[in-house]
Amino acid sequence: MLKSFFIITMIISVAAMVPIAVQAQEASGIVPRLRLAAEADPKVSVFLRGIGNQINRQRQDRTLRSLLETLYDVAPQGSLTLEQIERRITMDQAKLRAASIGKLLAWDLNADGSISQSERKAFTGNDAVGVELLFARADMDDDGVVSLTELFSYASAEALANVRQSNYEHLMLFDVDQDGTVTASEIVATITALEKDPLIPVSNTERPLTTPSRTPRLICDAPKPTDDSTIIVLSGYEGAALSSVSIVGMDRVTHVGRVVIEPGQKSIYLFLSAHSFMIWDIVGATDRIAGVVVQKGRVQGEAGAGVLGIPQDKVHFVAFNSCLKPIYSIEGGDGIIAYRQMTESLGREPDNMHAHYTIGSISLPSGAGTKVGGEGTDIIIYDGKRYEITPEGPKLIDEAEGQSPGDQPYGASQTFRSLKRFNPGGIRAIDADAVVAPGDATTYDVMPQEAGLLQLLLEQKIRYTRDGFYIISKPIARFPAGLAGAHQVKFMLAEGVQMPSGSSGHSPVYSAETGKCIAGYCR
Repeated sequence: MLKSFFIITMIISVAAMVPIAVQAQEASGIVPRLRLAAEADPKVSVFLRGIGNQINRQRQDRTLRSLLETLYDVAPQGSLTLEQIERRITMDQAKLRAASIGKLLAWDLNADGSISQSERKAFTGNDAVGVELLFARADMDDDGVVSLTELFSYASAEALANVRQSNYEHLMLFDVDQDGTVTASEIVATITALEKDPLIPVSNTERPLTTPSRTPRLICDAPKPTDDSTIIVLSGYEGAALSSVSIVGMDRVTHVGRVVIEPGQKSIYLFLSAHSFMIWDIVGATDRIAGVVVQKGRVQGEAGAGVLGIPQDKVHFVAFNSCLKPIYSIEGGDGIIAYRQMTESLGREPDNMHAHYTIGSISLPSGAGTKVGGEGTDIIIYDGKRYEITPEGPKLIDEAEGQSPGDQPYGASQTFRSLKRFNPGGIRAIDADAVVAPGDATTYDVMPQEAGLLQLLLEQKIRYTRDGFYIISKPIARFPAGLAGAHQVKFMLAEGVQMPSGSSGHSPVYSAETGKCIAGYCR
């Protein structure tokens, strides 16, 4: 009760204290900046659409209260930074991991820190189901025992997946003056700006007359499965790893997800769909595959998807949303609608249907997580030097000029932690010639997002400062793709260094010579 009274009081008092400068000088740029962020990042779009819906329903006080509660919960002094958000995410992850380990240890009947086959067989009902899922996903060495190390690894992965669904990072969208800090007055100013200039129409009557009320559904041209094939559908939002190869050009992000085909006799008709641009790495009993239909990523007219491990004559690509609106869970109404869509599109009911927000490595037909993983993330090569990936960050393996084994530049560990937080699968090294795609598959000259920042740090072309700037000290081919929304950083272009090609996204670029913002989203 006291907390609610405090928040209500803050809404009233903070609204009255919003600086005139913010209201006048800054406020005019709030909505255009948010609109750019929503266009660049679908997750940001979903977050802002939720706020817009609340405002349309005259529930702005409820929205404001929720945002302010989160602000003061993470930053009790009312001044929120990205570092505080990352610290809170780490703390929440630790709590979730601890809670998960506690539940898992309830199956450790003899308290030896592991779960054996005899303990596995001791349970019935829901506990038996839980233990079976644990062995399917956590027994990494396939020795029939889930060790304490494997329990910790499994619990950590579960905790990371859950924390990544939070909206903590989206709070930085309210940084009106772009100084790296969000305050209560900036949140109030943002909600006020969205009331005056909504991101979404208040009603259908406000749509432009030239905009059709309903977009015609695209035709699904997927080949029909044979009667003797098992139809398996897998849908997701994005892959758990970043790809070293792009299927959509140098200025967009490509993810990787792995599908492991389990042994069996029946042939498989596999339908794959993701919202993001994705390369599907298909391994295992691939001789079972009769055909793979891949629904391309979210932009029409582009490659949008790729496949590894399957011959080109067995792969067929269809347009985004033409056969299935991508889903991230088969529970509830979305799953029912998706099941009907696939039945209509393929002319037959799917035999198995699975959906996950993040596709790491999925075994099919069962849908279980697999023991396969880690390829391409233990060792990375940048600028001809090999780096070992450790929990503390990348460390140089070989002796190099001016560097000793184990060296890493300042900021590499922090950048690597951000990379793993957004992409728990890390970086996947892929042969561009092996990718089957409807367009070109090209190796990135600069990797996207945090992987690109890490690459440039290790190549010593940029350096990181204690006040949070990435200094571009040597010429680089381009800005890493995808530095928008929660991936936004700050660049400083050193004197005499040419502006890189590509786009810095929402990341501002300042000139060391003049101190002025010369690219990106400037306040």
